[in-house]
Amino acid sequence: MNWRRHFAGKKIAVDASIVLFQFRTAAPEIRNRDGSHLSPLVGLFYRTLHFLENDIRPVYVFDGLPPEQKVALAPSEAEALCAELVKCGEVDGVASEDMDVLPFGSSLLIRQIGTKEHRGVVEYSLPKVLKTLGLTHEQFVDLCILLGCDYCEKIGGLGPKRALALIQQHKTIEDVLLNINRTTHPVPENWKYLDARKLFLDPEVANQTSRSLSWEEPDEEGLVNFLSHEKYVK
Repeated sequence: MNWRRHFAGKKIAVDASIVLFQFRTAAPEIRNRDGSHLSPLVGLFYRTLHFLENDIRPVYVFDGLPPEQKVALAPSEAEALCAELVKCGEVDGVASEDMDVLPFGSSLLIRQIGTKEHRGVVEYSLPKVLKTLGLTHEQFVDLCILLGCDYCEKIGGLGPKRALALIQQHKTIEDVLLNINRTTHPVPENWKYLDARKLFLDPEVANQTSRSLSWEEPDEEGLVNFLSHEKYVK
């Protein structure tokens, strides 16, 4: 699939923290004369330029404060707002490597979107996923919690096939807990699955219903000054 043509004319929410992390770890190290690490900044600049050249409007969403339930190494909450932008019709999909975008409710997740023509972009349609699995969105959220998420521990010894079968049969985590062997599948003490469920189904995100996104002409002079004079990018 030629992802440039496929997404031309679309507005795509981008989980900025993941993109910046990718450029920091995968791109060749670029430092300015002050020793600052510029790979994320340079990578983001060229990625944005490439999007715009192909009539794709990126909406970069940055992290806010993490919820108390989040574990130390979990990714950001930007995916919750990205999903909200899709649900309220401000963007057409979310570009992220984080599968949490789907339980947060985005109808379209786009993974591996980049600048290489041959690179295989992968699309996940939430309605198709739910139809294939035979689940409601609420049941899908419970499945994701059983499989392991950023906001609580998971039940021990429970693999994907078994977890799916249990949710398909029993519908909710509460009923799953009544029908599993807790010796072979130990449940974490004080398991906070209810908090995780609430975070997925009712996340604290900015209200997008009273405002809409808009694009203006870029400040070329300001951009040149920032890159060339403040950051010394050559």
